Amino acid sequence: MSAGAGPWAAIDKHTGRWLGQIGLNELPRWPGPDKIEVGWDLHPSVWGRGLATEGARAALAYGFEAVGLERIISTARADNVASRRVMEKCGLVFQEEFTHKGALVAWYAIDRADWQASQTAASQ
Repeated sequence: MSAGAGPWAAIDKHTGRWLGQIGLNELPRWPGPDKIEVGWDLHPSVWGRGLATEGARAALAYGFEAVGLERIISTARADNVASRRVMEKCGLVFQEEFTHKGALVAWYAIDRADWQASQTAASQ
């Protein structure tokens, strides 16, 4: 990713209220070779409304189409069922769980070819 890239602000269209952030982020200390993550951090008052899924899908499209990434990962605490479900809805595939920085982490990934195939299938 280019310098200065990072997640987008999630703002309520009607009120202008800050809801959190969604988008791509670089994880320089991630132990694997793939360092670009799609992630979200939203205020609990908006959980369960599909905003994380909507934003993550937009970020994946941006990463693959505009930036030209070959693979995007996503991480969450292993017990974060809601975030894991968002990853699955977005087409990311479970890779493994392991301890990272003292927490049990689950990580998922999607390759450009798999993402493109899912977009083609969705448009038919």
